[in-house]
Amino acid sequence: MNPSKRRLGLVLLLVASAVVMLFAAADAGAFVSSTLTFTRSLGREVESTAAKEHLGPLLEDLCAKQTPFTCQEGKESEIAGGFVFPKGVAVGGAPDHDLYVADSVNGRVQVFGADGAFISMFGWEVDKTTKANLCTAASGDTCGAAGSVSGGPSGQISKPSSISVDQATGDVYILDFALHRIERYTASGSLVWMIGGDVNTVGSSEAETSICTVASGDTCQAGVESAAGAFPHGAFKPENQNGNVLFVGGPEDLVYLGDEGRVVEYNASTGAWVREISLTSLATGGHVKALGVAASGELYVVYSDSAGKGGGGIHVISSTGTLLREVDSGGEVHALALDPFGRLAAIDAKPSYHGLLYEASTGSLLSEFSAPEGMQGTQALAADADSAMNGEIYAAVSPQQEVQMFEPVPVVEPVTLPCKNRQGTSVVLSGEANPKEVTETKVWFQYGTTAALGLRTLVQEITTSHDFTLVEAPLTSLQPNQVFYYRLVGEDSNYKPAGGQEPLAGATLQCETLYLPPEVEDGVTSYEPTFSSVLVEGSLNPQHAHTTYWVEYGPCPQLSTCPDRQRSASLESSEYGVIGVRRALGGLQPSTNYSYALVAESENTGKTEKGEGRSEEGEFTTLPAPRPAAVTGLPGAVGVASATLTGTVDGGGADAVYSFEVGIYNGAATVYSAVVSAPLSAEAGSVSAEFGLTGLQADTTYAYRVKAQSAYGTSVGQPVAFTTVGLPAVPAAPALAQMLGLPSFEFPKAVSEHTGKSKKPKKKPKKKAKKGKKKSKAKKARHPAMRTAAGRAVRRR
Repeated sequence: MNPSKRRLGLVLLLVASAVVMLFAAADAGAFVSSTLTFTRSLGREVESTAAKEHLGPLLEDLCAKQTPFTCQEGKESEIAGGFVFPKGVAVGGAPDHDLYVADSVNGRVQVFGADGAFISMFGWEVDKTTKANLCTAASGDTCGAAGSVSGGPSGQISKPSSISVDQATGDVYILDFALHRIERYTASGSLVWMIGGDVNTVGSSEAETSICTVASGDTCQAGVESAAGAFPHGAFKPENQNGNVLFVGGPEDLVYLGDEGRVVEYNASTGAWVREISLTSLATGGHVKALGVAASGELYVVYSDSAGKGGGGIHVISSTGTLLREVDSGGEVHALALDPFGRLAAIDAKPSYHGLLYEASTGSLLSEFSAPEGMQGTQALAADADSAMNGEIYAAVSPQQEVQMFEPVPVVEPVTLPCKNRQGTSVVLSGEANPKEVTETKVWFQYGTTAALGLRTLVQEITTSHDFTLVEAPLTSLQPNQVFYYRLVGEDSNYKPAGGQEPLAGATLQCETLYLPPEVEDGVTSYEPTFSSVLVEGSLNPQHAHTTYWVEYGPCPQLSTCPDRQRSASLESSEYGVIGVRRALGGLQPSTNYSYALVAESENTGKTEKGEGRSEEGEFTTLPAPRPAAVTGLPGAVGVASATLTGTVDGGGADAVYSFEVGIYNGAATVYSAVVSAPLSAEAGSVSAEFGLTGLQADTTYAYRVKAQSAYGTSVGQPVAFTTVGLPAVPAAPALAQMLGLPSFEFPKAVSEHTGKSKKPKKKPKKKAKKGKKKSKAKKARHPAMRTAAGRAVRRR
């Protein structure tokens, strides 16, 4: 080995030793409650400039949490250990736990040891010294980016995206997006077979042309992707942007490919098509964005179309294609990985890229995680599947040209317990917490009237131990009959939420304060009584329960024994605190003594308890019945056949009807008939009434009276007589119609039939007036009947 490589190995060994010491400090095996903490990153110059000054330039491609220097984003590089948009990442099995990275733009796969040291790479002519397709660190050769060649022959990797390692065999499976094929390599980089549309130039059936093996000696070539919306067995059309759509394993040791509208399954040993699971029920025309498979065979799939239909969360699907549940349903997940301890790690881009750790079986969030330089643009996640390890997670962060590594560490485990000592206005919140021997453990309760919580209790410190410690916190000044939500949360030196992260949390439970019946205040009063109504005022506290309340009343000394007991219209309230009540009671009997009380009924939220509140009974007496009044007035405008009747009426405070009655006067024997009637409102008071009566007989004496009548009595005014005007001895002649003036125009002259000349009209002789007849007309004018207006008109003519 040359001196530079030896020095690199020594330096990496120092850093790896520090990392191993960190691992040894933690408990081996799974942590029931854990988070992921950043340990180191790989990439060109991911260590800060300060590292070069202290440890030399060969350490700059590995940044460890234990070093005193700052990690930074990697730089694009073709040299060993550098990346240009790494898209896929996978972890090999025991005993080496090597790390495989799909270096997309460089067209190669790089292999690193568990300590982060570069071991080898494979791809087309990646050994720049020998032009071989395999380059190792041990060879001392110069390793670089893959060369370019047309046709996609065996050994060429053009654009590797997703990558997965079979834990049983150690073989490496690569999805080459540019060459439209899946390739299987041994752990040392030797090609075994490839599958894809027409990858084999030999054969005629789809089964023959979609698989090309090295052992067969057939000529292998680039594949052909399937047409949009087509679902052949051999060809596929995965999405380019994601490096987490290929997985090898599961209970049947299959190759799973997240494709357009489906997940395709192949035999990991032979590459033969096995079956597919359709996802078109989630969204037609969508693509798998990320894929993981549990040991039980459940598929964890992120799937959506270009419009976002299908959602950005994780769909959990059975091996037969049944949708079981969803995790992070409102998120925008870009990558995921399942560890051997039932934990699910995911990268969510909402509101910005960050890591989430779930309990896979329930979808409950355990914690959040991130790296010092962030996780923007993470393309893939991979977990160490060896249960002897802790379940380390590796992230291919493509735009930052690096691979980040995270280790599960123990954190405080909060457990929410049912609340205690429930009262009407107070409860005691209860929980327990296991610090897991982690220092600076603190816990508190979050609570609120909705699942969003929003309030918190005081922080309590927990002594470092491996045992659960009881945690309690009293809540006072609550409202009765109130449901609220709460959970126990915490943090410690291994997990301190920052930047909007949530603390570690137990389950969110509900608690309800005790139900209290409504409280009706004494001192209910009545006022403004009338003969038929009264106003009642009081107050009550509904105690934050759905409450119906009303006024109960009756004409009895005690309501409990009153057969004529009545109730006002009801009102409702769920307030907490005293509210005023004002009700008007109507339809009462005059001069009657009544008992009354304010009554309220309520029930708890679950409708399992009911309660009643009543005020002390009060009394009131209605006023005497109102009496209507009617006074007949003098007639007006008496004529030959008409007269105006007048009078004054008053309902006395009650609704009434008044009428005018008329009859031909016959003293006490006068027979009256109503000629008109009209309503009179209770609020009208005293009203002057009149009616123009017509159709009477001339020179006739009539009598009339006004009457007011209500439910409480009748009042009749004294009769008033009047005589209509008599007719004249000689009927008056009707007035003559006014003569219209003649129009001013000439009539045509008559023409002689013989001469054609106009004829002159003959003049009629004037008649002499006879003196005798003239004298007779003059006497007639002096007749009294002619003294009328009509007579004068005749005389003027």
